[in-house]
Amino acid sequence: MHANYCKLESGPQLPPIVFTRSMWHEPPDSCDRRIEIRPFRTEDTLSLFGAVHESSEQLCAWMTWCRPDYNLEDCRFFIAEAAAAWEAGREFSFAILDSADGAFLGSVGINQVNRTHNVANLGYWVRRARTLQGIASAAVKLAARFGLQEAGFNRLELLIPVSNVPSQRVAVKAGAQLEGVLRQRLFLAGEVHDAVLYSLVPADFELRTKKRGAGTARRVEDGFAQRV
Repeated sequence: MHANYCKLESGPQLPPIVFTRSMWHEPPDSCDRRIEIRPFRTEDTLSLFGAVHESSEQLCAWMTWCRPDYNLEDCRFFIAEAAAAWEAGREFSFAILDSADGAFLGSVGINQVNRTHNVANLGYWVRRARTLQGIASAAVKLAARFGLQEAGFNRLELLIPVSNVPSQRVAVKAGAQLEGVLRQRLFLAGEVHDAVLYSLVPADFELRTKKRGAGTARRVEDGFAQRV
């Protein structure tokens, strides 16, 4: 497969990153239906628009970029900007696809890149018709593996509103570690939200391999960790 070349942002002079794979596959035993993630392409425009339109109510509640009149031109602009950001090393946006039929399932991405400390944010969404199928957590694992093992980040952060419990469950299922609650950290849909901070570091993948199946899902609500 062709290599995806990424130039680093200004800052410490680091060697260029060469990504040797254009598609990342999920292990077959980690989800009922295998998924793939890859960088967005121009031909994804209609599929992206359909997924956003289908999921608009949910996305607009939690995503700063979403609005009720999000249209086809917005999708074209996003995909063009995603390609430019990838080349500049500012962001790494992936389409999530069903391996069986290539259907567009959602998106996962690494953004807010800080190359001084090699830290970035990780975000995700899955179209409404395909939620509750383990797709988001599988995509987070793939994107995290890319970010930590291929892009060279030391840490990925997942910042989730306290009231968005389903996204917190995704983070836990993907192996992210709970670090705490940040007060009034997010402003979404005209409201201020406390946010739960999770993180992924390279060692988490090793620990998950050793403790596979031993963890209990946890959630955070109103500042308290609870078992579910």
